[in-house]
Amino acid sequence: VLSLANKGENTVQTSEVVTTLSGIDINAFQIYEKNGVSKNLDQLDKRIIEGNKEIPVSQTQIIYEANYKYDEPASKTQDLGVNYCYKYRTLATADACLKKDVTKPSTEAKCSVNEQKIVGNSGAPVAVTLLTQRPVLANTLTFSLEITNLGTGEVYSPEFILKNLCIEDRESKDQLDIKIAFPDNNPKIKCPKLNDGNEGTLKMVQNKAFVTCTAETSDLQDSAFTKSLSTSIDYVYKDDAPAQITIKSAT
Repeated sequence: VLSLANKGENTVQTSEVVTTLSGIDINAFQIYEKNGVSKNLDQLDKRIIEGNKEIPVSQTQIIYEANYKYDEPASKTQDLGVNYCYKYRTLATADACLKKDVTKPSTEAKCSVNEQKIVGNSGAPVAVTLLTQRPVLANTLTFSLEITNLGTGEVYSPEFILKNLCIEDRESKDQLDIKIAFPDNNPKIKCPKLNDGNEGTLKMVQNKAFVTCTAETSDLQDSAFTKSLSTSIDYVYKDDAPAQITIKSAT
């Protein structure tokens, strides 16, 4: 039995968790599920807080029935693992400082156009861990983002869940989809790594990914103001739950 609980802030839909047994002979244990693969039949709702009270997290179980068919001469213990993959989304936001001429100093400004910003992330294993804003031209800002895998598992592209097998896949590994935008897409975000758009795929190296984007400010107001810069990151997260199983001799 694999017990699942969603402690994050993104709902996991039915069939968005894929589990695969590892370390045992599927045939010897007479596992019904082909290749030891199963899925969640229940939706796992996101974490909800009402006032100061947190509602109990959404939970479900994935159950495998087994019946070992050989008669072993002596009892033995062997390692058993369950790989689990789930589709997830991280939402992050930071207050950017905007104005028409970003190189023009002002004693009245209530925010800074040249500093590291505080980033808030939804509960998830992948997060935006650093966001820095800098002026480069009178009407151009750059935003540099660092994305980090904070968990113990591995990141795969969102489409990996469609393969219906939670085992290592080099083709999909260390890839995530990202979108960076201001409300109403004003100002527009352009990222060279994303083909001068504001969304696309990034490759992680040693559990980190980096992207630098620009924003054109010539159509903005003269005085400085803050505006939320939002980032959404879509991926499949792969982890495992190790255990041991004891096979007792019938003689």
